[in-house]
Formats: sequence, C-alpha cells, structure tokens
Amino acid sequence: MLFPDPQVLWVPSAFRKACRVVEKDEIDTIIVNMPPYSLLKLALALKRQFPKLKMITDFRDEWLGYYLSQIDQPTEEKVRRAWELEAEAVHASTYVSTVTGTWVERLRRRYPGEPAGKFVCTPNGYDPELFRDFQSRRRKDGKIIISYFGTVHDNKIYSPDKYLAAMERLPAQVRNQLETRFIGRVVGQSNYSLESTKANVRLLGFMPKQQGIRHLQETDFLLLIATDPSSHAGKLFDYLACGKPILALSPPGGEIDRLLRLTRTGWCADPWNPDAIQHMILSACGRLQQGAPAISPDVDAVRSYSWPQILSRFAKAVELSPAPTISVVHAVVPELPMSVSA
Repeated sequence: MLFPDPQVLWVPSAFRKACRVVEKDEIDTIIVNMPPYSLLKLALALKRQFPKLKMITDFRDEWLGYYLSQIDQPTEEKVRRAWELEAEAVHASTYVSTVTGTWVERLRRRYPGEPAGKFVCTPNGYDPELFRDFQSRRRKDGKIIISYFGTVHDNKIYSPDKYLAAMERLPAQVRNQLETRFIGRVVGQSNYSLESTKANVRLLGFMPKQQGIRHLQETDFLLLIATDPSSHAGKLFDYLACGKPILALSPPGGEIDRLLRLTRTGWCADPWNPDAIQHMILSACGRLQQGAPAISPDVDAVRSYSWPQILSRFAKAVELSPAPTISVVHAVVPELPMSVSA
C-alpha cells in the first residue's frame, strides 16, 4: 500500500489537482522533482492522461543505486518494483536529470537503449538572496567554532560518529579549544552519540533556515559529512555561499572532493581514517591560529552553483523557453512523521 513511500497516499488528490492545473494553464511540460519517489506515479498518471505532455524527471537523490541501497531498508519485492517504476518513468521522460556526474553516468549505463543526451546533470545549489547580508565574524574569546548545518542522521553515510571519535583522540588542551555546533534536528542514535561524547559539542536544535545562517556568521569552519563518493550533500552549497572553509569527511576523489578542489573552498579527509580526519582538523586550525588565509575561493566557480545560474543552464539543456508565458506551479508534498590522508 505504501510503495514506494508513505507520500503515495497523497498522489490521488495531487493528480486531480494537477489535471485541473494542466488544463487551465495549458501546461506542456512538467518537471518531477524527487524524492519522494511516489511522484513518479503521479507523473506517469499525468502522462497517460495527457500524452503530449513533456515530462522531465529530476532525481535529487539517485534512487536505485543510492537511496534504495544505502538509506532505505527495502524488501526484495520493493527493489523489484522500484526498478520497474523507474524504468517506466525513464522511458516516458523527454529528459532525466540528476545531481552529480557520477549519477548521470550510472543512469546512462542502466538504460543503454535510451539516447545518452536524455540524461543531464543539474547539481544542487544555493539561493544568493539568503546570503546577501551575510557578515563573517570571529568570537572574541579565541575559541575555534566548527558548525554542522542540517539534520544529523545516524545512517552510515551521514553519521557524525567518525568525526566525534577523531575529536576525542585529540589532546585535551587542543580539544578544549574547539567547539562543534550542530544546527538542526538530530535523528535516531545520533542523539546518544552527541550527548555522550568527550568532544566539546553544542546542540542548537532545529530552527528556520535564515536563523541558522546567522549562526554560521560566527563559525570558523563548516563541517560536512557524506561518506558516499557519488553524492553531494545539499548543505554543501549553502556552505559555498558562506565563504567559510569546509571540513569534509568524504572519500578522496569523490564528487565532494572534486567540487571542493574546483571551488577552492575546503578540504576532504577519508571518513574511515581517524588519523586523516585529525590531520585535516589540526592543519586547518593551525592556519587559522597563524593568521594565514584558510582558503582562496574561486568566486566564479562558487557563483556557478547559485540557483539562478543552475536553472538557466537547466533550461537550455532541456530546451525550455524562457518566455514569461510559462507557468511554474509548485506541488508541495507534506513532510511525514584538497584531500587529506594520513
């Protein structure tokens, strides 16, 4: 009943509403942005109702090779049905978009019978308006602040455990100079990890995004944890907009490592190597204490990840006209309860 996710219960009413919108506004193109993956059912139903409708499928998280295998806990039956549903949606789509180059190539290999040009890369980005008044500042007490911005998960990709373990191994006099702030919800067993660690941790909790960004003005470093080499964490792009150095626990040579090198905005350490994580932290803090510039961002490269630039490139890639007659209607789904080596 709840395949592929609980939001499937929302699809029938969304379909009725979408049909009225398509007819009233003479919509000729729909962009299906996922997750939730139940939106594939909605899009296919619309395509059957309006065969001439142009369908662009946009996977913000690649489904079969990433979300289903590393975050979800599917049964064999769910995996089989997911492959069938994705294949039907890909065949029905004029274009299929996803976030990283690795994921684009994965989809091309999965569907060799489809034209290679059908698959395009549309990365995540940041809203420059949110950072228009952003002003960096340092605390007067000399404490070094490392901030994590976003939900703290307990799965193997986003868990903070390896970071906390590396911090605990630092000498006490060094560890006491560092404060790690977590801004956002804390999920599952991560609560216990953060409350029991010897590291100097401060939990600020969930708050509106703009309020969280104000907290980032005071931070010295931005913490990113994403252990899958094929993915980008969405918070990475808000980090880019801050202009603060990024400390990433992500595989060297992966997508995040390549992006940090391209933009010159931070460093990447092997998330499974505590010595590499410690080395990254100590090296970055040493530069800060010596007064040396921590990073020298490539401003043009960073700006290329702003949403206006991304959407401009996306419109050209999928042959959307920028004419003002195009309507954009959002269907909001309710939310349910430089590499471092050792």
